[in-house]
Amino acid sequence: METNPLARLKIPKAPKKVVATFSDLQLGLVLSVIDTSTAEGYRDQVIILTLLDTALRVSELVNIRLNDLWLEEGLIKVAGKGGKERFVPIGKSIQRILWRYISKYRAEPATPNCGLLFLTADGRPMTKDRIDKKMSRYGEKAGIKGVRCSPHTLRHTAAVRFLRNGGDVFSLQRMLGHSSLEMTRHYCELADVDVKRAHLTASPVDNLMLKPGRSKMRMVDEATRHRGSVMSSRPQNLDRPQSDYQGMPKIAKRAGRAPARRGQVPERSAPPLYSD
Repeated sequence: METNPLARLKIPKAPKKVVATFSDLQLGLVLSVIDTSTAEGYRDQVIILTLLDTALRVSELVNIRLNDLWLEEGLIKVAGKGGKERFVPIGKSIQRILWRYISKYRAEPATPNCGLLFLTADGRPMTKDRIDKKMSRYGEKAGIKGVRCSPHTLRHTAAVRFLRNGGDVFSLQRMLGHSSLEMTRHYCELADVDVKRAHLTASPVDNLMLKPGRSKMRMVDEATRHRGSVMSSRPQNLDRPQSDYQGMPKIAKRAGRAPARRGQVPERSAPPLYSD
């Protein structure tokens, strides 16, 4: 065969799977099963909340060093893919818990030159696999269903919540470390999943608080009666133009309307240049 008959066929695009994100209840359940009275538990809570606040990749989180923290300025210097550095903002809550973790709960490094932020109980660097396993264990303990309990889910959750809370897509792009806006648009699509849920509470028509069986004509009649009552309660003289001399004595009115004599220019006093 000289030509391939299948060459004209278009390859169907693979369906895009929407990554489920954590709800407020699920996040609360995960955090509630962590024993923050221990150094290890407090560290795990700080890791989860930092990932949620910054939308960092877990590979970026484990490489944060102490000198990368700008706690007073509320910034973390992050080394992303390809060695590209960027500053990611953090909230005041993360500033406080990071400071407490460093000053009270961070383990003594096993090696003297280890300046990494997150360490194990024996002072060794935390790894991606270790954080993955810990989050999975906390998810099982909390009974989380329908969503994968992982650092990657926290990244998705952080991005979607940032947009829901009024953040713009350009700032989100810089936070996520994306080189193009096209990569960030995926998170915009994830945020659109809640459109139906939001519409249930923000529906313009439902918020008119219409009663069952209330017709459109009845709405118009009620609005017309309300407008008529408002108009009848207004003072009658509001619609008439006010005279410049209304309320002035008759002499002042005549003086105001008296034309100047021919050839005579009314005197005007110049405004003072400076006031005492």
